[in-house]
Amino acid sequence: MATINLPGQTIGILGEGKRSERLQVAARERGYKVIVFSDQKSENLFDFASKANLLIFESDCDEADELQALQQYIEIPQLAETLSVTKDRLIEKVFLESLNINAVPYALITSIADLKAEVGGIGYPCVLKPIRVEKNQLSNVMLYSEEDFSKAEALLQTGSCILDAWVPFDRELTISFVSGKNGQLVPLPISETFYHRQVLQGAVTPARIPEEMADAIQDIGRTLSGAMNLSGIITIEFLVTAVGTIYAKKIITSVHHMLDYTLDATNISQYELFIRAVCGLPIPEVKMTQPVTSYLVNQDEQEQLMSQLSFQPDWYLRATDTGWLVNAMGDDWSALTVLLSPE
Repeated sequence: MATINLPGQTIGILGEGKRSERLQVAARERGYKVIVFSDQKSENLFDFASKANLLIFESDCDEADELQALQQYIEIPQLAETLSVTKDRLIEKVFLESLNINAVPYALITSIADLKAEVGGIGYPCVLKPIRVEKNQLSNVMLYSEEDFSKAEALLQTGSCILDAWVPFDRELTISFVSGKNGQLVPLPISETFYHRQVLQGAVTPARIPEEMADAIQDIGRTLSGAMNLSGIITIEFLVTAVGTIYAKKIITSVHHMLDYTLDATNISQYELFIRAVCGLPIPEVKMTQPVTSYLVNQDEQEQLMSQLSFQPDWYLRATDTGWLVNAMGDDWSALTVLLSPE
């Protein structure tokens, strides 16, 4: 039987961003004690862990190796043997293939010679990415022809890379599952995400997609989430082509700022869901109260945002670690983008 962490116990949280703050609030409101680990302090992670009943992390975990060693002393529900799939792009590809889930076509690249040999099979355009997913690493490199190989040299000097084909997709979709200690898997609504120059701009939830596509995304997400064998929230990003082929793009195993629409448009927030999952409590069905369009406001748009707030009673503003997220009730992405980014 799965361990249940009851209110009154202490949850240790790694990370101090906005997501950590909201996890702290959700945990305290449900009767848990909370301590927070800071990279700015000299405290040893092992000493910190000794003060808690379980440890969680609020974003992609850079201390995975260190935490693996801690597991024999303290419960870390988000950790699993498969956690490495979120930190290593090659392992992620192999993991997806082992589940018969389409991964974007790729090749392992360790040198410019490899790049020249493999690009013919991958085709242009394509994108070169570091194998390891880490903070403060060099940006991905888009390749449109052999003339762009020189741009790849600096990235290859940092280590092995993955060369991904550029899939001509029609839309990008995301689904999340709350995974409990007892094997319970509860889906969140599917979102359609929007990017600009490979940077996430926002999402419409629920996604306006055919029922058969939604069923396929649900089935893939359930298979993948079940195989991860961890407690918490698992998010899978997908590319969907014009003919309906679905490719898994990325796996995330933590709370996610794009799920902050749950603060305004569902019966329960991602933070309460997460606390329930890692503590072994029952997870309720997630129901939307109304459609929502979420938009990440960049610096150039902040003045326009502030000028619109007094006219928009259905907009809800949420702080992020880098700016603002707007949850606008309704599913009209184009109308919101015109208001915030008028041409």
